[in-house]
Amino acid sequence: DLQQGQQQQGQQGQQGGQQQQGGQQQGGQPGGQPSAADQANRAADAMKKAAQQLQDARNAQVDAWKGELSDQLDQSINETMQLARQQAELEKKARQQGAQGMQGEQSALQQGVQQAAERLEQAGRSSSLLSQRSQKAMGEAQRRVQQATQAMQQPQTPDGNQQAQNAMKDATEALNQALSSLVRDREKVNNANSASGF
Repeated sequence: DLQQGQQQQGQQGQQGGQQQQGGQQQGGQPGGQPSAADQANRAADAMKKAAQQLQDARNAQVDAWKGELSDQLDQSINETMQLARQQAELEKKARQQGAQGMQGEQSALQQGVQQAAERLEQAGRSSSLLSQRSQKAMGEAQRRVQQATQAMQQPQTPDGNQQAQNAMKDATEALNQALSSLVRDREKVNNANSASGF
């Protein structure tokens, strides 16, 4: 009887231990797996973080693009301003002492206008913010400067001198119009959010 009692107690003890282990296993499972709400929150946080990274990358891209286009426009504005000033000085000199002997200076100025127009055309291919108005104005300035150069290459008669002076005046005005158009485009770039202008 004593042995049977000990065996029963031993079996009961084993069963109790197994039940206890089972209870621990069952109790441990819910704590190890996140709830649906936790998973949804984590997914939302991940999406928010990804969206912020995308926005940051886009802002960096826009800043880089604006910086590049602004630099190009600043260069074109400075060049056009200098060319307009030079053309005005040549016109003034021609009125004071005649256009004779100034062909070399006028030809050099024409080359400068041509180079500025080519750079502006390249910038226009990369962004719609460089207006057609500015490109047309620069093209017109280029044509007027060329006409002034041609007028100065004619025989230097009083009439020829007057024509050259008038052509140089027209060239100066055309360069100043191109300059004011470029300045407006520069302001537009500062307010833009993308290369397309939106």
